[in-house]
Amino acid sequence: MILEHRQAVVVGSGLAGATVALSLSPLDTLVISKTAGPVSGSTPWAQGGVAFPRDEADKPLHIQDTLVSGAGLGEASAVGFLIDRAPAARAWLESQGVLFDRDTDGQYLYGREGAHSSRRILHVGGDGTGAELARHFSARLQQTPHVTFRPRTMALRLVPGGLLTFQADRGLVLILSPRIFLAGGGLGQLFDATTAPVEGTGDTIALALEAGASVTDLEMVQFHPTALGTRGPASASLSLLTEALRGEGAVLVTSDGSKQIVPLDTGHPLGSLGPRDVLSRAIWSRQAAGHPVWLDARGVSDLKRKFPTVTRLCADVGLDPTADLLPVVPAAHYTMGGIVTDLNGRTSLAGVWAAGENARTGIHGGNRLASNSLLECAVFGRAAAADTQEALPPATLSEEAARAVVTGLAAWKLPHPSKSAWIKGQVVASVSRAAGPVRWGPQLEAGLDTLASLRGEWDKAASGGRPLADLTFDETRTILEARNLLLLGHEVLTQALARKTSLGAHFRGDEDRG
Repeated sequence: MILEHRQAVVVGSGLAGATVALSLSPLDTLVISKTAGPVSGSTPWAQGGVAFPRDEADKPLHIQDTLVSGAGLGEASAVGFLIDRAPAARAWLESQGVLFDRDTDGQYLYGREGAHSSRRILHVGGDGTGAELARHFSARLQQTPHVTFRPRTMALRLVPGGLLTFQADRGLVLILSPRIFLAGGGLGQLFDATTAPVEGTGDTIALALEAGASVTDLEMVQFHPTALGTRGPASASLSLLTEALRGEGAVLVTSDGSKQIVPLDTGHPLGSLGPRDVLSRAIWSRQAAGHPVWLDARGVSDLKRKFPTVTRLCADVGLDPTADLLPVVPAAHYTMGGIVTDLNGRTSLAGVWAAGENARTGIHGGNRLASNSLLECAVFGRAAAADTQEALPPATLSEEAARAVVTGLAAWKLPHPSKSAWIKGQVVASVSRAAGPVRWGPQLEAGLDTLASLRGEWDKAASGGRPLADLTFDETRTILEARNLLLLGHEVLTQALARKTSLGAHFRGDEDRG
């Protein structure tokens, strides 16, 4: 058995994980990721920017926009906490070397996105904010003395005062630590049409759920209305056409089969700048009726300079956004539910904190306001880091108990990777059919029946499978990602079925509206 002691462990190396790790100084902090390097998760793919209130007068408006977008499910105290601390978070990011875009006079270049009442979005490198932040903070993690980064490491199980992991170079390792921080991102890979990265399989949400943590609102999955409908070869996710395009004048259009292209009737007074859930349903309904929907960005001035990422993504599939209509589809984009935390990131488990997309802080409610997520990572990452240094550490396992945990899990039998991958595909197909932008009770029930059957197949395959100790890291990752999606798919469908009325991103087509 390999036993390791750390003062703090962070699972995930996106902006939330990097923020907390850097803010934990001088604690000896281990950051782990199942990927091969620190640039991972959804952060690198965030084309939008970071939403900051422009001044004190804009704070109540930013709060109001966030609560309105949240469809009444957001918590005013959490939203107020976020917006009030936004200026300090911006100052911290800049102190870490982040350079937000400015004009020739040195003033911030504020952009606007859907459902924002004013221009308050700051970017880094135009539409490459997430990628620039990911590159910057991955370098910071590897250059900071109190932080150790360990790639190709899978978190397997939370135990009292510790975390059991499977590491590519060392196998099973039990890390004892009084501070475990979960920042592993969302569960977008539950859906076949998704902008989530391939690693977005909800591992840390499943980890917390199995440990008995409070997890809620998993049915609240935000669908981004403008994912590029042309998928690259062998791609596990769809490219995102940032909402900032519509903020700069791009519009949604459709056709009824004739040559005439007309604006899409979104059913919202803001038209193409309406909330994401409204636009996603409008596009989904139009496409379900057999009509295409495009984003027309040809009228956006200086598009290639302002949106180099969009230009490159379109070029990769043979499109030019300055000349072509861009086919779009709604795609699972953001997990608004997750591990329940307080304003300091504390979960219901002693010694475990969470922040970022895997956390349910109460900010997003039923529908996330664009560009609030990166702000959330910075604000709540810093708050949790401060809290973890002040909190009393929980009791940890004794050496004997630790050995028993490792020995027991080493003998855990799992299905063959190929069978696991097949089950994963069936889970994704089932959840996608049942829990898309519009949901009906019978489809949700049918999806749950399918998942129950798949769980039976999993258990049967596992009974004749190999023990965990005999698997490679890549085999373990494939198997456990499938298992996590099977577990989370059941939770998403169960919570969606239980919520009989429409709210935010959760829309019941069979709701009784009187």
